Amino acid sequence: MDRDLQRDFFALKLEALRLRGQLYDKGTKLPTLPAVLDDIRRLADDQGPLGVIVLSLDQPGRIESAYGWEAFDRLLSHAALAAEAVLAASGTPHVAALAGVRSSRIIAFVPAGADPEGRLRSLQAAMEEVLARDMVIPGLASRDAAVFGRSQLAPDAKIRFERQVYHAVERAAQETVERSEGRQDEARGRLRSMLDGNQLVTLFQPIVELASCTVFGHEALSRGPDGSGFENAELLFSFAEQSDLVFDLERRCRENALLLAREDGRRGKLFINTSAKAMAEGQFRPDTIAQLVNRAGLANRDVVFEITERIAISDWQGFTTIVAGLKAHDFMVAIDDLGAGYSSLKLLAEVRPDFLKFDVSLIRGIDVNLTKQELVRTLTALAQNMKARIIAEGIESHSEFETVRDLGVPLGQGYYLAKPEVCRR
Repeated sequence: MDRDLQRDFFALKLEALRLRGQLYDKGTKLPTLPAVLDDIRRLADDQGPLGVIVLSLDQPGRIESAYGWEAFDRLLSHAALAAEAVLAASGTPHVAALAGVRSSRIIAFVPAGADPEGRLRSLQAAMEEVLARDMVIPGLASRDAAVFGRSQLAPDAKIRFERQVYHAVERAAQETVERSEGRQDEARGRLRSMLDGNQLVTLFQPIVELASCTVFGHEALSRGPDGSGFENAELLFSFAEQSDLVFDLERRCRENALLLAREDGRRGKLFINTSAKAMAEGQFRPDTIAQLVNRAGLANRDVVFEITERIAISDWQGFTTIVAGLKAHDFMVAIDDLGAGYSSLKLLAEVRPDFLKFDVSLIRGIDVNLTKQELVRTLTALAQNMKARIIAEGIESHSEFETVRDLGVPLGQGYYLAKPEVCRR
């Protein structure tokens, strides 16, 4: 083949692949809206006015921030399959698409029929039922994931057809936004009521000395009560941050942990989670917390504040002042989720923690992953130089336990060692 022709051939092939990437979503196996405009036109020519359903997932973005993009992509693929299954089972002609590549909006076009609203409601109800039957993210209810909007498309020859399609989709999408905002307001009210009524569930998970398999301490965990919509802790704290209730939530969790640890007779160190965002609040005062610990009958030295960095720290000076205040009151400090999120070497340098907690993503499968083993070996040496103790989170098998222990990690936590226990009042 002539060199110029060969170059043109490969250039055209690359352009075709680029265009395909814009018109087809590999995750959901759905085409994007621009790719099906001709199909929608043919459906309208054959069937007349169309109904439009928009299924929007994770409108505020809190599910993806809580569970990660991989879990959310699985949820999106599951929703696409559910929508396609319902449409196929209905026996009616249809066109399904994604709003764009990696969009979180699934769009379905169906013949409106004699009762457009009734048909759309019926299809939506069927999709909701299929979604609720098998949620791919454990602990996440379909009502917290999916929001539906509906509109109708009656083609007008005076208006460009493509614009009519996009306008119909926009109307249905706007309905999902309004419904999502309503759900957000309702959920915020539920969370506020839950905090005022102190309905949180407190659990304690042992942290174990790996060499002797004895209990070193306990991490206090919190979640919402069953049926509250906040049973999943990740979703609870993510929503609280987005609703400006994170300080109130963490204060309630802290108070419960201290009181219940004393009543339950938990021995060893008590690890209490706190976010960098909550620490930035003016109400987070180490002296006030010290008084609370004293009233609970605990020693400051036995309380460890696990700092979680869900969002990047913007006010480093204020943050380090709070950390210094905690240490001045003889509290201990841990950096949580090392190896994930925003945790960084700067955080280690500024805080100089007493404990480092390796994120579950670093420990999962470490027994068969040489790269993870080398990372843990290097970080363990760094921690020893800093005079900090390592805690490996998420140990779920005997092989992971042995590998982590043999790498010199002194402390561990995970379902293989002990599951969290609900503390009953």
